[in-house]
Amino acid sequence: MLLGLGAGWAERDDTAYGSPFGTADDRLRHLERGLAIIKGRCAQDPPVHGGAVSILIGGGGDRVTLRLVARFADLWNGFGPLEPFARKNRIRDEWCARVGRDPAAIERTVRVDAREFDRLKRPSPGATRVRGERVHRGPRPVRGAPSRPTGTRRSAGS
Repeated sequence: MLLGLGAGWAERDDTAYGSPFGTADDRLRHLERGLAIIKGRCAQDPPVHGGAVSILIGGGGDRVTLRLVARFADLWNGFGPLEPFARKNRIRDEWCARVGRDPAAIERTVRVDAREFDRLKRPSPGATRVRGERVHRGPRPVRGAPSRPTGTRRSAGS
């Protein structure tokens, strides 16, 4: 079973479910608390399906999200372009060293836009593997589309 979590970036999702969007710091605190509860609960009382719950954390904030990835994640989903993603990997590895975790224990996945995907060796539609990691191809940009979806926010700590 795979459980994918993140601090949230689309206010419309919280609004649709009647939840307060809050600040990035609020959402990250809630994420950390939830991850600790989920990990503890799964260790004490494994899921009824008999398998493990793998936790995927999405996001790329240097100070908080990547620390949470190092502590809790079985998989980490980042995003391109490729050069900043490579830098995020180095930061994730530093957090792993700080918390005493082998970075190889966390599978990396990345979503890159079509132009970046085309730079990879042997690109193919959908997901592919590059050096043992998953790479997901995003849609080609639409001419005139905003660079960030409406309603998103960026925080230095997320």
